[in-house]
Order: sequence, then C-alpha cells, then structure tokens
Amino acid sequence: MLRLASLNETIASIGATVDDKTLSDGDKLSRIKGELKEIASYDDLWQLFHIQFEKLHPSFFSRLKREYPDLTAGETRMCSYVMVNMTNKEIAALTRRNIRSVETMRYRLTKKMHLEEGTSLSARLFALADTAAKG
Repeated sequence: MLRLASLNETIASIGATVDDKTLSDGDKLSRIKGELKEIASYDDLWQLFHIQFEKLHPSFFSRLKREYPDLTAGETRMCSYVMVNMTNKEIAALTRRNIRSVETMRYRLTKKMHLEEGTSLSARLFALADTAAKG
C-alpha cells in the first residue's frame, strides 16, 4: 500500500510538472526524468511514462507509426526515451538492460529509419514531433 501511495504521489507530481506553465519544456523533461527514476521499479512504468509523454507530445506516437509502420513496440518506446533526452545509461537503468544493448538498439533504429549519414536519431525524432505538433 505504501508503494501505491508513493506511486500516486509521483504521478500527481509528474502531472503538476506537465501543467506548470512557468517551466520550459526542457525543465519539465528534466523533472519528469527525475520522477521516473523514483518509480523505475514498477512493472507498469511504461504505461505511466506513455501517459505523461502523450501530454507533452500528443500526436508523436501516431505520427511515428505512420512514418515508420514497421517499428516494434520496443523501438517505439526507445524513440520516446530518446525524445526526453535520456542518456543510454538512463535508458538502460529504466529498461533493465545493459548499456551496450541500448546502444545497439539505437544504432539499429537509425538503420531501420533510413537516416542519412550525419543525421542523429534524436534530431529526426524532434523533427517528427515538431511536425506532429503543427498538424
């Protein structure tokens, strides 16, 4: 019960962070990353993350799926983690993988998305999110 109460407090805190008009998106993302670290041990973390991410980037997942229909659920999750500027180390801790696995997954994503030489995964995802936000 105590863990559930703590989880509910963290969820409320994340919601307050998203709704805080005085914070920049970068500050919001930093706070959310910190709050997500607190609840990384919960099995339903992805659902919590997904809900909060959708509040920041409402059309991102639908746009990503439209542009890259062959992405797996794991690859879609990786894209969202990259979108909130998580480091490979942070992603590894969150997903309970080793850093090398995360690096390999990011590399494979760049290949699967047919990114040109010199185009970073994060740059492509930010451009996609920007396009989704505009239309």
